[in-house]
Amino acid sequence: MVKKSYDLTLKQKLNAVGRLLMNKHVPYKSRFLKYHLIRRKYILSRASEFFEKDKFEPAPLLNKRILDVGCGLNQISDELAFRGGDILAIDRDLELLTSAKNNALHNGSPVDYQNRTLENLDESEQFDVILLLDFLKHKNVEATLDKVSRLLKQDGLLIISGSNKTIKSYIRNIFIPKLLLKMMHLNITSKDLMKLKTIKNKLKQDGFEIHGVQGIDFSFFSGKWHKTKSTRVRYIMHCSRKKIEEN
Repeated sequence: MVKKSYDLTLKQKLNAVGRLLMNKHVPYKSRFLKYHLIRRKYILSRASEFFEKDKFEPAPLLNKRILDVGCGLNQISDELAFRGGDILAIDRDLELLTSAKNNALHNGSPVDYQNRTLENLDESEQFDVILLLDFLKHKNVEATLDKVSRLLKQDGLLIISGSNKTIKSYIRNIFIPKLLLKMMHLNITSKDLMKLKTIKNKLKQDGFEIHGVQGIDFSFFSGKWHKTKSTRVRYIMHCSRKKIEEN
């Protein structure tokens, strides 16, 4: 059995916990923010698979219209654009959007960044892929999914990521990074945690079929993000409309 990179000895784990408590020599702060890397791989793999393309091709997302809602500074849109995607990335935060646009210009990314909200998108703007990456909140889940269902093409793909509402999720997403690592700039709060089951039920009510769910976690011992079967901390999933069977 291959030993995983985040499996450490008890002594190594105890040393890491000591550094966390003392907030001394903690290399995890910058690595914690690279959460987008593991999501990008999932998105590219699942989208390529869904549209029957080879993800190792230079541009497996060519001619695919992709909407990134609440894009922020996650860099995923830029990376998908380099793989052929026609990207519209929107965010209501003008300051974040300006920084994202400047980064895109610096990197030569063709992403179309716009200071818009999901609500003011015209439903004539149809998309092959819609990304809701850590965007859903209790107050907007129903309205957001209702709007998305009208913007997504009938044969389109919806990808959602978020933080589950569990005790382990609170510890990993809020208590350790904010209270121990003093990463007070993280936007996530306890109000942002929402049960994955709630989202799944809403998707099924709206006629979506969930194709797969992947758990994501961060090891504060090794300082690396990794995939996991457990969705108790964070998750990413992909779904599409249920196909209507012809008589």
